Amino acid sequence: RQRVALARSVVIEPDLLLLDEPLSNLDAKLRDEMRAELSRLQHQLGITMIYVTHDQIEALSLSSKIIVMNEGLIEQIGTPETIYEHPATSFVAKFMGFDNSIQGQISSIGKDSLAVNVKGNSIEVVKTDGMALQTGDKVNLFFRPNDTKLISKKETNTLPVSVSYSNFQGDSTQFSVKSDEVELRAVIPGKYNKKEEFKFIRILPEKLIVEKETNE
Repeated sequence: RQRVALARSVVIEPDLLLLDEPLSNLDAKLRDEMRAELSRLQHQLGITMIYVTHDQIEALSLSSKIIVMNEGLIEQIGTPETIYEHPATSFVAKFMGFDNSIQGQISSIGKDSLAVNVKGNSIEVVKTDGMALQTGDKVNLFFRPNDTKLISKKETNTLPVSVSYSNFQGDSTQFSVKSDEVELRAVIPGKYNKKEEFKFIRILPEKLIVEKETNE
């Protein structure tokens, strides 16, 4: 049905084509096939498409520019690479897979990085352009499950954790861990059953997104 509907839409060669979640009712395999077909058609025909989706993979793979909206308001406009690597708000970060969030307070600011105190643990964050932060600011840190490492001994940029459970997902294993009552997720490649070995979660400094807390 989707292929027929799409063919009817493009046969008249419109200047602009609006697609409102056209793949939402398809199974995973067919959704992948249709996503590739849409990308091929768009490049072949040169039609401008406005594609509405709640799926980050569709947004990243099909677009040259993304507009992220929240309750009718624009949160961020940018290329897929910019939106993915440098989300401007917590809403955009969570949409782009920054599922983990911890609170802390800035303890020091250097030339290239800043240090955030998280329950007595120092977490380094690589500075990026546009950071308007000061020592003492309360902040939220966001990071993806894939940008972490579970380890047995304390290192730099680590938080103590206890493993709640693990979930094998084929090419990786997802862990749910708890750090001072905060639930976090971590993903490691392959299958790993010795979860009792993991005592700390290490967060990559260059992969952290920092946002100042507001009183709203």
